[in-house]
Amino acid sequence: MDPITARTIQLWLPMVALLALALRSSGADQILPPGFRPRPVGVHALVGGTVVTKPGESLEGATVVIRDGYIEAVGKGVSTPSDARVWNMKGLTIYAGFIESYLPLGATNPPVSTTETEPINSRALAAGGVNFFGVPGQRTDSGQRGPGDEISKVTPEFRTVRGYPPDK
Repeated sequence: MDPITARTIQLWLPMVALLALALRSSGADQILPPGFRPRPVGVHALVGGTVVTKPGESLEGATVVIRDGYIEAVGKGVSTPSDARVWNMKGLTIYAGFIESYLPLGATNPPVSTTETEPINSRALAAGGVNFFGVPGQRTDSGQRGPGDEISKVTPEFRTVRGYPPDK
């Protein structure tokens, strides 16, 4: 080995090793194991919004306190807990419970009595169901209409045991 090369290696090897060790240890605390999700703040306060408590009844400028995923308090005189994350809801409406994200109000398909699938006919396709009009940008593109046949399966009356039997 050439004496200049050996001397260069002797000088640079410890520095490179120290640099690699420093970089490895500084990033190790930020690398989380697979599936690790830090727990979010368990207390939220939705402040200043219009709260619909039930159909036909609403509270203007009310506060909703949610602790660990459960509604703890609702009202105008509710104080915000000190450990809560405060969300300004002024000008927004707050509903308790599950709200349908997309509902085609102009649907004309007749009610169907079935246990598994909805029959596909021209009226069902035109009323917010699955549409096949080509790729976006074409003349026959119907645009973004929202979810298709999944909507009929998101109901509070759906019995999971009946719909998804266990494998035999």
